[in-house]
Amino acid sequence: MSKLKIFVDGHVLDGKHQGTSSYISGLYSALAKKNECELYIATEKESSMQKYFNDISNINWVPLNSRGKFSRLSTEFDRISRAVKPDYSHFQYITPLIKREKWINTIHDILFLDFPQEFPLKYRIQNHALFRLSALRSDLLTTVSNYSKERIAHHFKIAKDKIVVTPNAVDGISKVQPKPLTNLVGQDFFIFVSRLEPRKNQHQLIDAFIQAKLAPETKLVLVGAPALEYKELTDRLSNRSISNRVIHLQGLSQNELVWLYQNARASVYPSKCEGFGIPPLEAVVLGTQSYCADNTALSELSPYLDGMFDAGVVNEITSVLENSYRTNNVTTKKNISDTYQWDKSADILLNNLL
Repeated sequence: MSKLKIFVDGHVLDGKHQGTSSYISGLYSALAKKNECELYIATEKESSMQKYFNDISNINWVPLNSRGKFSRLSTEFDRISRAVKPDYSHFQYITPLIKREKWINTIHDILFLDFPQEFPLKYRIQNHALFRLSALRSDLLTTVSNYSKERIAHHFKIAKDKIVVTPNAVDGISKVQPKPLTNLVGQDFFIFVSRLEPRKNQHQLIDAFIQAKLAPETKLVLVGAPALEYKELTDRLSNRSISNRVIHLQGLSQNELVWLYQNARASVYPSKCEGFGIPPLEAVVLGTQSYCADNTALSELSPYLDGMFDAGVVNEITSVLENSYRTNNVTTKKNISDTYQWDKSADILLNNLL
């Protein structure tokens, strides 16, 4: 029996690391090892393939020549489709103009429809139409959480049994060797890991941290690249009176990120809405106390975390900061690793393709 041939749009792997990068690399690294598929992944840079897949067999690099979204979706993916002749092509959120083979489409979330105030108007108008059309044109529609499944079904009028959940996983991060950040060695600090944008709520985390009764040398480390205009956060980060206590880092390696998790007092994640929520689980797997807001898909993580809070109440976040302590819950770590495995998500995907 010939192998199933799958083409994957991997252009996101060329940019700054984000949840979609983890999803593509984790899912297809696991799928490649099952030896039932021949995989073709398109990126602009060959170095991106080395970074995420490190010469895994059954994964072939397809060079992307188009840097813009319009040219990729209108012409280049069609050219690749005619050359590769895949059984399936896998896209994230938006599918191409021309269809020749079966399509897998993963819509990680549609938060902009439930929380429009957190997203620019142009983004909302454009993506509502594109996401819905792409979902309806796809042969297999997937998402990453039960929350997102329910919201996609509701907004796009698609039956729930037509949407397959292939969860994100965190089993890979425990294998990464830590690399210390010398300026934080021996320091007492909290961390928040995610992009900088208003819905992530970093500014209220800073407010809670500043009012918390903590030792003056305790620090708050925000890890992530700016994604949207965020005046409330920019104003706070430019405040010189707290600049020695609130640290913003970006462009870290996975090794440095692992070290931060392992050496933080706790990870605190006050996002207003999420389609999944990888960082809170990563923290637990790496032996750190982890707290997050009790909303949207984050609520599904409550069995594995040390506590939940209302993202809109600064005093609740302050209480978490004041009452956290170092811990290493081996049982919880094992439960997360057993539940959120890329092998399991790859099996779910494969079973829906064969």
